[in-house]
Amino acid sequence: MKFNIRKNRTQITLFACLIIVLSFSLEETSGKINTEAGLSLFKTRNGTPDLKIHGVKIFVKDLGHASEFYSTFLGLSIEAKNDKSVKLNTGQYPLYLVESERYVPRNVLSESHYGISFLTQKLLPAIDMARKSGIQLYDTLLSRNGIGIHIPMSDPSGNLLHMMEVQVREMADFEGFRLYNSGTTTNNMASAEEFYTQQLGFEDWSRDYLPDALPLKHQDQTFAFMLHQNKSLVSSTYEYGTSPGVVLILETKDIKAITLYLDSNNISFSVQNDTVLITDNSNNVIEIIQKS
Repeated sequence: MKFNIRKNRTQITLFACLIIVLSFSLEETSGKINTEAGLSLFKTRNGTPDLKIHGVKIFVKDLGHASEFYSTFLGLSIEAKNDKSVKLNTGQYPLYLVESERYVPRNVLSESHYGISFLTQKLLPAIDMARKSGIQLYDTLLSRNGIGIHIPMSDPSGNLLHMMEVQVREMADFEGFRLYNSGTTTNNMASAEEFYTQQLGFEDWSRDYLPDALPLKHQDQTFAFMLHQNKSLVSSTYEYGTSPGVVLILETKDIKAITLYLDSNNISFSVQNDTVLITDNSNNVIEIIQKS
């Protein structure tokens, strides 16, 4: 019996190519199915990610001075530290002090920013104590809101903080300061609400304080953070990693899924050392990390 070797080789080659093409096709389809399945599991019923506040990162010029201010004046306990960072326990979520490689002075009061409010039993004695400690206070901005009275101040690196006294209800006695809340001050509340609720998946806690303030909650109905409006502000000019700078940190169950979600919803992002970075409507930087 004679064989047509050339013909058989051609048939074998075509058959092998067909197997390879089918393999790649199945692999690609399988990958798409797995990706879509993972993304659908990652999303909640309204199609947005279930993000939660993890903490707040504060970039500082001098870690030693900053650590002394937050631990001595504000009374926060140090949970962990190394040469470049300090983790502070607030009783709610951690604050991370990170020494920046570059100091870029800017007028935070004129820009959209992320801020932190600390509660005190009596504001006036706290103001006197701050003055004696050489802390910068913005006296002309002492004001009253729907909760009580508050005054902005700066940490040693120029990061904006607030001291406040709640006056609408009785507070349990405590000494010194404790974290009240944190939040973004934006120049456009409508755009900020749309970004944080429709795109990032947070929900309105109460609309009683609009248009000046909007508390947000997680999808499990626990409080998350605040949105504040100040139309006179310009969008943030903050360069990530420099000081002064305060950055909201969100956590996710699946960091790969969040990048797929952001990409599919045309939300710009970058990745640095396994951390996803995005900006909100007023150019405030937000970190998203993998939940540990």
